[in-house]
Amino acid sequence: FTTPGTYYYFVVVDGDCGAAVTSAVATVTVTANTSISAEPSGYTTCEDVTATALSVTASGTGTLTYQWYSNNENNTTTPTELTGETSSTYTPDITTPGTYYYFVVVDGDCGDAVTSAVATVTVTANTSISADPSGYTICEDVTATALSVTASGTGTLTYQWYSNNENNTT
Repeated sequence: FTTPGTYYYFVVVDGDCGAAVTSAVATVTVTANTSISAEPSGYTTCEDVTATALSVTASGTGTLTYQWYSNNENNTTTPTELTGETSSTYTPDITTPGTYYYFVVVDGDCGDAVTSAVATVTVTANTSISADPSGYTICEDVTATALSVTASGTGTLTYQWYSNNENNTT
């Protein structure tokens, strides 16, 4: 059987003696194998923002079960089971910059368990200053030493310097 559905079968038996006889109807129900119709989709985000949940849409026979996994590589071999993550959605931890790989295994009453595609979640670092500018004392009419700052972050960083008449940033 290659198509799920309900099928009905019976047989008529005839011989040399007596009339043909008909069997009772046998019902054969073919149920669908477990399948995934919408894969989890990865994304890129900044660290420490609200994470977007990964989700899978699956169908099959009976109660479907889900188990999410993470991996250090973009594949489904040697994964780490994410304990307690057994729903059709999973919200990853995005507090540490890096690239993370996730997938889910869906199982039902028919067919083998089905493994989703791998979803890549890239967490980029927030902009930060690792070395503040250092102030100094200088005599008037002397060439000033340049102030500098050391910063890191994602993408192209832009800098805008300001001055103030008070010792604050307001």
